[in-house]
Amino acid sequence: VGKNMVFSMRHWSTSTGVLDLIGNQRNKNNFRISDLGHFLFGKMGCDPYLENPNTLWLLHWLLASKPKRTLFYWLFNLYNQPSFNKDKLINDINNLIANHEEWKQVSVNTIGRDIDCLINTYTSKTLKKKLSHEDTIECPFAELGLITAQKQGEYLLKRDSRNSLGDGIFLYALVEFWKNYYSSAQTMTFEKVLHAEGSPGKIFCLDESDLDNRILRLEDISKGDLEWSQSAGMGQIIAKKEINLLDSFDCIKRAYR
Repeated sequence: VGKNMVFSMRHWSTSTGVLDLIGNQRNKNNFRISDLGHFLFGKMGCDPYLENPNTLWLLHWLLASKPKRTLFYWLFNLYNQPSFNKDKLINDINNLIANHEEWKQVSVNTIGRDIDCLINTYTSKTLKKKLSHEDTIECPFAELGLITAQKQGEYLLKRDSRNSLGDGIFLYALVEFWKNYYSSAQTMTFEKVLHAEGSPGKIFCLDESDLDNRILRLEDISKGDLEWSQSAGMGQIIAKKEINLLDSFDCIKRAYR
């Protein structure tokens, strides 16, 4: 493995929480495999060869739910159009940077390369005869179907039913969203879970029907910790105990049982 590939592996491993940074110095001795990394990919890991779709959904969530991963976070949380192309994203990102004077200015070429990386992460490649074997390898995230290539460089970011998304990973995402944005609230509305920034509905691109089915099963999924209640025409999720007391990692484990 070459030097650039090592840096790339380290970047994606830390971005998804598979590696933890120890302290503030990013040298070769300041990283360790996280509890999540051991759970998924260790010697006794649940999915050492990345064969379970739940792992892909989990890693996608961990990547797209962190605001510091600006482009991934922005596309899956703040971008509200169903379709896009590279030039439009470059223009929108430039406008975003211009509105934040405290941000470091980035060249158009750098933004373009980052957008190419994002698109290649989530879309299947069109096979061409002259592509090398290495160039035909696609990211496993393409299996999730979150971004679909259309004609002439257009892409579709479509809400849909996510049949391969396990209830345990959905529950984990819901609990983390609740903790991060509404930790003092005992209730959560359907609309927030579907449309709010940082929500499972946004990051997993869930359609209303899929989310509705999951919410109706929530009491069973959460073993009674959360339940759906509808009275006087108002539907909401109720936390039966303080949300911060729920074990997020246990939700992940449920997806592999």
